[in-house]
Amino acid sequence: LVSIGFVWNIDGDRNWDEMFEQLCAYKQEHGNCQVSYLDKKLARWVKKQRRELFRLLKEYDELSKSSTASPTTITHQNGKEEENVFCPPLGVITIQGLGPLIPSIKLSLDRIKHLESIGFEWKEEKRKFEKKSGEHQTERYSQREENWNNMLERLCAYKAEFGDCYVPQHYPQDPQLGMWVMSVRQEMVLLLRSCRLISRRTKKANVQIEV
Repeated sequence: LVSIGFVWNIDGDRNWDEMFEQLCAYKQEHGNCQVSYLDKKLARWVKKQRRELFRLLKEYDELSKSSTASPTTITHQNGKEEENVFCPPLGVITIQGLGPLIPSIKLSLDRIKHLESIGFEWKEEKRKFEKKSGEHQTERYSQREENWNNMLERLCAYKAEFGDCYVPQHYPQDPQLGMWVMSVRQEMVLLLRSCRLISRRTKKANVQIEV
């Protein structure tokens, strides 16, 4: 049943599918499946898939070498016989570059096929991952900066047309601008509150030190 992708736990399978969709979105954005630990939940899930696969590889390797495995004699097409050959049980699959294994409930054949279909890297490339992580942070910061400047230009255009920056929150001509102006005001209010709090605490600390 495991070898044909039989679903034992429907809820667990649904959760797996949701995480796989997140991984597909990550792959589409970053071009790989070396998930940054900035996304802790997805990174843990990816690590779990890799850990389960290597456990299965090790398990199969031990099975093929164990004394309980029954060696047999096979006859090749050319008629030549080969003795003491380990014949793998049904359901064995081979991961290119890694080796054979028998799928489990946690990592079924269907799940392996899904991961393979998006070019999932079963081995975590730590150095490459760290470099990509830094590059991603820089790209993400640049994108935020570009978006902010774009909204500022739209606000300047509004000011030139209407003479003020009182953009309605639900501005029909540019709904995104209305929401952005509101968020900027909210951020400023929070910043001012933080500054006042720091100022009060600093003054209080200075008084206590003088005393």
